[in-house]
Amino acid sequence: MVVGQHASFLKDYSDSGWYLTVNGLFRIAVPIFFIINGFFFYSVAQSNPRSWFKRLILLYIFWTTFYSYFWFRPTDANLFNIAKIVEVIFVGFHHLWYLPAMIGAAILVFILRNLRPSLLFVIAIAFFLIGLAIQYIGNYHLIENELFDKRIHYLWVYRNFLFFSFPFFALGFLIKKIGLHKTTVSNTWLLTSLFGVILILLESIINFNHLPTADGFDFFASLIIVCPALFLLFLQTEFLGNSKVIAQYSTAIYFIHPFFISILNKFLWFGATANTVLVSVLSVVAGFFIIKLNTKYKCIL
Repeated sequence: MVVGQHASFLKDYSDSGWYLTVNGLFRIAVPIFFIINGFFFYSVAQSNPRSWFKRLILLYIFWTTFYSYFWFRPTDANLFNIAKIVEVIFVGFHHLWYLPAMIGAAILVFILRNLRPSLLFVIAIAFFLIGLAIQYIGNYHLIENELFDKRIHYLWVYRNFLFFSFPFFALGFLIKKIGLHKTTVSNTWLLTSLFGVILILLESIINFNHLPTADGFDFFASLIIVCPALFLLFLQTEFLGNSKVIAQYSTAIYFIHPFFISILNKFLWFGATANTVLVSVLSVVAGFFIIKLNTKYKCIL
């Protein structure tokens, strides 16, 4: 889904199909990643999370350096470019925003970890709703002040650790803390997931038909329903195979796929949909070698 977002899946065939996937259904992926992170962070938070944070920082340094060709321009040393470089370092290049956002969310959850679960839940939902409101106000241009309207459109204003990462990270943490995955039958989460998918498609259809411009979306109100439900559904489902290997491939695909998108867009353009498939295949193949390298250099995955 993340590859499809970045490669503009279906864009060359159908504007509506592209929008309902890339700016609709596919947006469930990243929040679910944060829920997974928060779920497993619960055990980390009970001991010493220092090594966990250290690993993430090294991971961020490695991949930021790997993609430095795309963002680092030392020859253009004007004030604007220096500011952009500083922004990339602290916010993250392209898809790498995920790592500093997760670090920020984890720090906040660690600070709040001893709060009553109900209070932490309310705080998480409150910040999610603030981020949701900021994005909708910006995308629908509800504020007449042109300067403010432009500023509110910056991704980092709403898609950051506080409004986007923390709410879902905290939900994952709470699911583990209260043992929700052990107390509710999977049929409940199946029905909730189906309901959530319908909601996100409806929300996307409304945006497609009524937005002044085809602005992208990271926030959907329905994400707060569908993402935890899907996570809980699959958490209670038995699968054959090694989950560690699946997790490593998932991580490798996430980190390497923009590299292949850039190459194909420049040298071998088959169309958005075909390139989505090709990038996915290349990322899986590359993932095999990245996993092998990671056995020697632990800062890659």
